[in-house]
Amino acid sequence: MVQIDQRSLLIAVAAVVSLAALTGCSDNGAVKASITTDGTNTSTTITLPDVVLSDLDGQSVPLRSLIGTPLVVNYWYSTCPPCKAEMPALGAVAAEFSGSVRFVGINTQDTATVARQIAAERGATFEHLLDRTGRSVDAFALTGFPTTLFIDSSGNVIRKERRALTADDVRRIVREDLAP
Repeated sequence: MVQIDQRSLLIAVAAVVSLAALTGCSDNGAVKASITTDGTNTSTTITLPDVVLSDLDGQSVPLRSLIGTPLVVNYWYSTCPPCKAEMPALGAVAAEFSGSVRFVGINTQDTATVARQIAAERGATFEHLLDRTGRSVDAFALTGFPTTLFIDSSGNVIRKERRALTADDVRRIVREDLAP
């Protein structure tokens, strides 16, 4: 178990509060929502933010360009064991819903080379983007990994899951919430 001294904890809390205040005041196109980790919906809508990421070839990809098709967006990185554990399930379900639901992985810590290699090894052959600035993580108020967002074709987050998902979990949520 990691031990944190009181001074470090206070500094971390101050940093989070400051960041929350700054991102809450910015015009990043996202409305902060308190969607629970168990996936229950709230009356507040959070939408795809006006953030530009890059694909694994270095090309810019505005997140809002993904609007138009239901999305499953999975946040991950290579040294996160539960992230890697769920990748085969996401890859399998992505293949099942190909053409009706777009699956996108967003890697927050790795190089394009590492992200491409891990995704291929784990069977997650769907599209992957890199968020080197953390702006999309902040906009979605993500607090842990893996996190998977289920987003309707208008760009509204329908559900947020902060846990490793099984293929059955993903399949059920896509059918219930995205209704392809």
